[in-house]
Amino acid sequence: MMHPGTSAFGIWSGGHFMHFGSDIGAENLEKLVQHAYESGIRTFLTADVYGQGEADELLGRALAAYNRDS
Repeated sequence: MMHPGTSAFGIWSGGHFMHFGSDIGAENLEKLVQHAYESGIRTFLTADVYGQGEADELLGRALAAYNRDS
């Protein structure tokens, strides 16, 4: 049974600059996603248009090594 977490992690631009802030890069965002997962976050917000589709791919790569039941 899944139990929703208390927090969510937004992937949005897939680590790329989107008119504010700075580009943190895909590698750093993958590390942040992994840290979030290891800290108990199980809700990741993404969409096919985030990062022009790259956000979904990045999320898949970042979580590929984890055994998930969802």
